[in-house]
Amino acid sequence: MGHGQLVLLVVFLVVIEILPSRKSDLGSNRAALLELRKEVSGQTLLWNVSQQSPCDWARVLFQKNRVVDLRLPGCSLTGEIPAGIIGNLTELRVLSLRMNALQGPLPPDLGSCADLWNLYLYGNAFSSEIPTSLFNLTNLVRLNLVANDFSDEISTSFNKLDRLKTLYLQENSLSGAILGLTQKFDKFNVSFNQLKGEVPEALGKKTSVVNAATVKHSEVEIPGEKPIGELENGNRYSVAAAAVAAMARNGSAKGDTANGEAKKLVFFGNASRVFDLGDLLRASTKVLGKGTFGTAYKAILEMGTTVAVKRLKDVTITETEFIEKIEGVGAMDHEHLVPLKAYYYSRDEKLLVYDYMPMGSLSALLHV
Repeated sequence: MGHGQLVLLVVFLVVIEILPSRKSDLGSNRAALLELRKEVSGQTLLWNVSQQSPCDWARVLFQKNRVVDLRLPGCSLTGEIPAGIIGNLTELRVLSLRMNALQGPLPPDLGSCADLWNLYLYGNAFSSEIPTSLFNLTNLVRLNLVANDFSDEISTSFNKLDRLKTLYLQENSLSGAILGLTQKFDKFNVSFNQLKGEVPEALGKKTSVVNAATVKHSEVEIPGEKPIGELENGNRYSVAAAAVAAMARNGSAKGDTANGEAKKLVFFGNASRVFDLGDLLRASTKVLGKGTFGTAYKAILEMGTTVAVKRLKDVTITETEFIEKIEGVGAMDHEHLVPLKAYYYSRDEKLLVYDYMPMGSLSALLHV
């Protein structure tokens, strides 16, 4: 056998060896995605499972027959993610499951995704302690665990993640003091936990954990994946706190009055009037997003009703002009528009109330 034939034979054998492997990679990744679909449902049910290749499934990006980018924000995912799913996506670089209703502990095999750069789990109900397997992700650059129910102390194992630049842990049930954490972050927030003491000076400006515990600097985020937890400094705001604070500046916790009467919520048409301004101000709230004209909140009233509230800012028109424009908005009726349910107007506070849509924000659906 000549030298040229020998070279061709070697190349042929290498190709034969590689092809089944590539096919196997695609098959195993498809199987992992199908298992995820079975466990969490939501908009993953829209995947066309009749296709043998998952490369065209929405919100999944493949490279060389392996999943490298999985973004499912605001997709109505529910339940727990068991071990044996995410860990099989070994080439994963970006995982976004934010703004869903996932719960339980993080799957321990998450640490198998050694190439993971960005992990966004904001706005779920994940619980238990942050798993030790997470600290195997030494390529991690951004970690957002905001608004879950993680508990226990903040581990010093975060020091192992020397590439980590953004760490958001606010709005959980973390406790104890921040001790031994020496990693320097560009963005760091642990507010709204059960922590005590101060943020170590090594992390940035000396700040009280109880008051804010926020040390942030500018950083360019990956396009299309702006962590919602970063809005409004990533903290939980209360419509009550915001509105009453403005009212209090005028010396009245009741706000403005008209003809000697405190102003009330004004409802449109046949909208149910099962709550009033007091109920709204006592609601448990969470920031949904921030836009040009103000901030949107999810408000859960004491009676269990959930509404979306837009708190307008920098609106300086008269009450007559405001009512005229808002009544025009309230009169709109279209299948693709969420109808305006009610509004509140005072000199310092202007609130718009809508029915809450649980399928996620338009931003989350567009930037996948």
